[in-house]
Amino acid sequence: MTKTTIDPKSTICIWDYWHLPQWIKDFLEKEQITTDDVDWFAIRPAVYKDDYIPWLEMPAFGCCKVKEYPLNKEGDVLVVGYHG
Repeated sequence: MTKTTIDPKSTICIWDYWHLPQWIKDFLEKEQITTDDVDWFAIRPAVYKDDYIPWLEMPAFGCCKVKEYPLNKEGDVLVVGYHG
């Protein structure tokens, strides 16, 4: 049997605001990113920078708009889905 390992550098993580890690809340505040009308937050790792991930687009992830915010020089992105 082959053992499968999950590389944390390739994991897309998703949260609602109430379960968002504090370091992301701090980033939002520092960058003055509004959290009004937000449905979901996700981290898209740099490994996916050239990939089309349809469920991270409208209308699945945010019914009105989806915005992306660079997190670091490695290319990780915070994806924010808004409902308003």
